[in-house]
Amino acid sequence: MTPITLQGVLTVAGTAARHGISSTTVQKAIARGELPAVRVGAQLFVKADDADRWAASRVDRRTR
Repeated sequence: MTPITLQGVLTVAGTAARHGISSTTVQKAIARGELPAVRVGAQLFVKADDADRWAASRVDRRTR
């Protein structure tokens, strides 16, 4: 089976790697409703734009 590649969509692990944080942090943000995600089977997917905005808001909160 050929893997499907979706541009602009990240897994939890991909989101964590992209922003230098743990997968657990990403999962907790999804559970709290801070980061929208879609579940397909057992896998969660996040739009890259949403992940970038969420990560930027985390930085903003830390620098206040």
